[in-house]
Amino acid sequence: MAYRPEYVVNYQRHVLSLRIEFNDKLNFSNKCDLWLARYNQWNSEYPKVYGGELTRLNLVGLALIHPDFCYNRFGENFRKPFLDTTRTMSVDEEERNGKCQVNQITGEECAFNEFPEERGRLVGDHLWPYTLGGPSNDADHWHRNRLLLCQNCNSAKSSSVATYSFTKRIEWLHTRLHDISIKKETTLRV
Repeated sequence: MAYRPEYVVNYQRHVLSLRIEFNDKLNFSNKCDLWLARYNQWNSEYPKVYGGELTRLNLVGLALIHPDFCYNRFGENFRKPFLDTTRTMSVDEEERNGKCQVNQITGEECAFNEFPEERGRLVGDHLWPYTLGGPSNDADHWHRNRLLLCQNCNSAKSSSVATYSFTKRIEWLHTRLHDISIKKETTLRV
């Protein structure tokens, strides 16, 4: 995957636009209503689009899951424990000796794959960063948003989205947004 700075900048612009738009609202209930309107618009379009429109809606959806917007009508953050019970990515023991999957974000094989004794054991990492709203995996969604990386590649990736593939349909994004919408629609306190 080639680094596409325009995608990263467009993602940042979507997050900034939402922050500015939501800051103009007087209370959290109004902010939730506005978020739900943006989600409903996204939800009506996303299943039907391809190409450039898919990329645009991926950017919008990824902005909508940003942790800054995970609050209910009372202003309470509901990300933990309702959206994510853990930040950690689960990995089976036998997977820890497999191949580093950095090629899924860079398009290039990890040099350490040829020397696993130097590479060490693999760790689970979030493809879309947890710090930006990416979900962790669980027993029902074992491979959701997950990469297996060596320590070297995991450290280099950090929370960067510079090499993220914004042009492909993001399989977990619809569920993530739906889960957030349910929390925003409720009038119950956390």
